[in-house]
Amino acid sequence: MNSKAKEIGCTGTHFLNANGMHDDNHYTTAQDLAKMAVYGMKNEEFRKIVSTVEYKLPTTSLYPKDDRVMKNTNLLIHPESQYYYSYTIGVKTGYTKQAGNCLVSYAEKDGVRLVCVTLKAGSTTDQSSYRFADSKRLLEYGFENFSNREIIKEGQIIDTIQVTNGTKDTKYLKIVTKDSTSDFIANSIDIDGLEADVQLKEEILAPIHKGDVLGKISYTIDNISYTSELVADSDVQKDTSYIYFIIVVGGVLLFSAGVVLIVKKH
Repeated sequence: MNSKAKEIGCTGTHFLNANGMHDDNHYTTAQDLAKMAVYGMKNEEFRKIVSTVEYKLPTTSLYPKDDRVMKNTNLLIHPESQYYYSYTIGVKTGYTKQAGNCLVSYAEKDGVRLVCVTLKAGSTTDQSSYRFADSKRLLEYGFENFSNREIIKEGQIIDTIQVTNGTKDTKYLKIVTKDSTSDFIANSIDIDGLEADVQLKEEILAPIHKGDVLGKISYTIDNISYTSELVADSDVQKDTSYIYFIIVVGGVLLFSAGVVLIVKKH
């Protein structure tokens, strides 16, 4: 369990048992629990189990009288509960005296999935827990105030430059973004108003082929950097006429110098 936790990116977790009972060296964090939930929900069987409201255990020789009904303790998925939240599809409640009332909830709406972790929540007078009400409010806040937004658009023109040694027809070059980048960010962020950090190569000379990497562009939101390479949008051919000019002029100068020497000699 400990090695698997590290494998999926948990940095503040240490297991001593598989039942969750308290021990000072048995601990985790809200962030790590969220990572475990995301990992678990990728498994279809796990996803099915944690979204099941109730399950009937058929009679056995030890329990021959009636089927036993097992009810999920996550009230967010119970339609008859005051805490019911229709977008919830998991995950799990938890309680120990030391940890208090805990809940890892997972909801999906309009293609967006959110994970919420509430720890050490108090209880209401009806013996229910604030973990359900708090989680519902947090999930609603997330869906209402955040969305998956495109920060960098693929093929966006960042600059148009003149390549000094390019031919007349190709020297004006558009520099564009190579990739698109999206993330789940606050709706209040003005993406168009973000300041771009553009870094181009110090010297850009022909020949240049479409798609050649010429630099990079970065935007920073809440200390997270979003980056794309900047590439050439077209070919730039090398202008060789100036070389011919230098050769011709150089030849004329050499010829003139030779004539002068001959005249002086005579």
